[in-house]
Amino acid sequence: MTRTKCVFCALTAFVVSLSFNVGWNGSAGAATWPKVLASHLLVHSRNSLVFGSLVTRSDLRGGAIYDQSFFGKYGYGQADIGIYEYPVSTTNHGRQWRIAGQDFNLDDTSGMGAGNSPSNIVTLSSTIAVAYRRGDIIGPVSAIFVTIDSGRKWYITYVPGSVKKIATIVGGSNSNNTVLVSLAASVSSMQASGKERIYTTLDCGRSWSLA
Repeated sequence: MTRTKCVFCALTAFVVSLSFNVGWNGSAGAATWPKVLASHLLVHSRNSLVFGSLVTRSDLRGGAIYDQSFFGKYGYGQADIGIYEYPVSTTNHGRQWRIAGQDFNLDDTSGMGAGNSPSNIVTLSSTIAVAYRRGDIIGPVSAIFVTIDSGRKWYITYVPGSVKKIATIVGGSNSNNTVLVSLAASVSSMQASGKERIYTTLDCGRSWSLA
């Protein structure tokens, strides 16, 4: 399949920075950091629900949309539908929700976080959202998901450690703020010591380089 060129990257390059505390699989307390973190398009072989399809209350396991985040009348959230966790979006203040991409992961019945499933979604504009697992993931890596096209494509990046917080700057030629200018995420590893590390991306989150 031919990869579609990122429209926003054609308009302007943006920088996404990740701050890390402590290393990636360090040995004897010495942190080693990969120079590049490769991202990939979120694609499943299983049959996900159709993009844009309406989500009804009867579809929801638990009966609610969680992690709701809004930018004016636009918003993103997560929904447990069947055995999967889906990103969902709204254009009318949450009165109706629709499927906003392939499922993030299998639902974890013991609590969110199965296989790096995100616990938070941040709505940055009508078309841009960032999802991530915050703080308490068990394991050496966690994931950050980024979409800039209303969820039609999500790019996922595995980062060393757990995300503590993110900070963003968005802009554009109108009040919809359609360009992601910068994104920073503070990440802490399972190790006990180490220094801050920063990765940046200039290609819409498709690859990350050590600064």
